[in-house]
Amino acid sequence: REGQLGKEWLEEAGVDTTHYFMSPEVKTDVGVVIIRDDGENMVIGSPVHPCYMTFAEVKKAVDDFPGAGYFVSGLEVDQEIPLHACRYAKERGLVTLLNASPLLKKPAEPIEYVDYLFVNELEGMELAGTEDHKNWRRTAEAVWQRCRPRVVVMTLGSRGCVLCERGECTFFPSYEVTCVDTVAAGDGFLAAFTAGLVWGLDHGQAADWGNRYAAVVVEREGAILSYPALEEARRLSANLKACCICEGV
Repeated sequence: REGQLGKEWLEEAGVDTTHYFMSPEVKTDVGVVIIRDDGENMVIGSPVHPCYMTFAEVKKAVDDFPGAGYFVSGLEVDQEIPLHACRYAKERGLVTLLNASPLLKKPAEPIEYVDYLFVNELEGMELAGTEDHKNWRRTAEAVWQRCRPRVVVMTLGSRGCVLCERGECTFFPSYEVTCVDTVAAGDGFLAAFTAGLVWGLDHGQAADWGNRYAAVVVEREGAILSYPALEEARRLSANLKACCICEGV
């Protein structure tokens, strides 16, 4: 049922589900979300299991969309297949975006074929090999030096995000809202950031739009169903006030 529901959500949003596969042999992962009074969350997910998807299936999906300009993936699918897929997509001329979550192990080699590497604070410290909780600019620089994507995008929760390109970092502040539930805010940020690139925004403008969209998301309860439609997100975020620059950025 969960797989069918996911397919319905995608189709309602206008997504091509040609390569959406369902099998009675595969069970949908489930999780329990614990939310604090301030809206921050902890997710207890399903046990780690072998990936149900093959690289050949991903490769065929990329090949079947020759007009695509962007490839987005994350490590929740698997720890290795998304890296191989990003490399292949980059070879095909696509802009590649990788969400390094959940980070179970560090990439063994530099990932220059990733254009935008998305990490949160904890993932950034893990990749950087640091426990410095105060200087996120330094952490983002270290992630860029070790992983070598074109751009590191480090989200900082309620503070905003840092973009690091060629070792040079720029901070983009978040927006003042009443946080109810942070579940899905990171994925919403990534989706909005990607949409901004598709529209022709530079990645600084895309980061700002991602912060605005995420600000609207955290004011609502839930995950996928908390995502506002585009015009609603634009309307609700239009007059938001940016937060002050915080320590460490």
